[in-house]
Amino acid sequence: MAKRTGPTKKMRIVFPDEKPPVVAIAEFDFEYAPKTCTAVWNYLESLGGSFTGETIHAMFAGRELAISDFNIPEVVPLENSTVTPAPGEILYMHFPAGIERAFPHEIKELAIFYGPDSRIFVPIGWVPGNVCARVRENLEGLAAVGNRVRFEGVKRIRFELVK
Repeated sequence: MAKRTGPTKKMRIVFPDEKPPVVAIAEFDFEYAPKTCTAVWNYLESLGGSFTGETIHAMFAGRELAISDFNIPEVVPLENSTVTPAPGEILYMHFPAGIERAFPHEIKELAIFYGPDSRIFVPIGWVPGNVCARVRENLEGLAAVGNRVRFEGVKRIRFELVK
């Protein structure tokens, strides 16, 4: 593996409605996914450094929290892609409009995988996603919230750039 250079860029992942709020820290992987990381970083910066949305639990992918309104303006090519993400990996995925009946509109999604045995499989088959970051702090707390989303439903989530 190549040696990393330069400062590490991070983002905070916050579940503000949990009591107390659950916070995890993720590190971007600019070395292996430079276009994806740049697009995500620039999108968050364009929003003032943070994004608040809703997360749902995946139906087919296993232990995945999906944020489907992460509308990065550009289309990002595949890089550092996988269909079998590891716990803690954060992926950016793009589903063009009409890819299947379940997706009549374009979807740009950030997905957080919080447990083992996950895969990116939808009714049309395997769909690769770009690994752009990894949770480095408090994956356990994030996973506990992930399990609650699975059984309780939608929760608010916030991504904040750490500068």
